[in-house]
Amino acid sequence: MTNTPDTARCNENDGCLSDKENRIPDAAWWNNNYTPDARTRDFVDMAMDQVEGCRDYLVAGKDIPGVLRVACIESFWVNVRLLVEFLVKLTHDSRNADARALVPDWQKPTGDTADRLLKDWNTASAHVMHFANERAPEDLADIDSITDEDLKRVARDVRAVYDQFCQAADARH
Repeated sequence: MTNTPDTARCNENDGCLSDKENRIPDAAWWNNNYTPDARTRDFVDMAMDQVEGCRDYLVAGKDIPGVLRVACIESFWVNVRLLVEFLVKLTHDSRNADARALVPDWQKPTGDTADRLLKDWNTASAHVMHFANERAPEDLADIDSITDEDLKRVARDVRAVYDQFCQAADARH
């Protein structure tokens, strides 16, 4: 079994506890038992969980306080942007990994889904990640509303590319 943040525990005798009460391993234990690739994959998986989980809250119209609704909207778009960069844009540089870090022969997706996701990346960039002029236009009629159906489509598109990535990553191990 792979050790993950949810399942990792070590024995006090191992001298590896950074939190003795909760038996949480220290950094050295993690480095030996939870590889950088596994950590990267977990972050990708968590981002997908955020996209779908936030979509579910937003679409269900759950009666949540406004500040939490905004947090869900922002988390949705931040994680969409993260996954599009990782899976579609492939903007690997010395500071950022992309899908090729785990699947070296990963090819940039093409087609309608990829094209839509690149537009979604622009939406997230302009409306959540940066204070682009589109956030506060002169005329509010210039703002394109995002509907529940839009949120569902974005999450569905991200899921489609994510599933292709998972299939390729799982085939390597």
